[in-house]
Amino acid sequence: MDTEEDSFYKCLTCKKFVTTIERYYYFEQKMNEYKNKKDNASSVAEKNFYAGLMEIYGGYLAEMYSIMEGKNDN
Repeated sequence: MDTEEDSFYKCLTCKKFVTTIERYYYFEQKMNEYKNKKDNASSVAEKNFYAGLMEIYGGYLAEMYSIMEGKNDN
């Protein structure tokens, strides 16, 4: 784990964090990156950290996909 990943966690869990659906690709890239890091983690704590990041990014992605789907229905 590095400090950049810790910063991402802090930002994504902040009440004031916002993003746009146009950034979904970034969230998908991070999901893939964290899945690989989780799969290669050497400790349970590290695996849990990456699983937590994936859960947060996944939540944002689910919302983005929902919004994008709604836009396509119109």
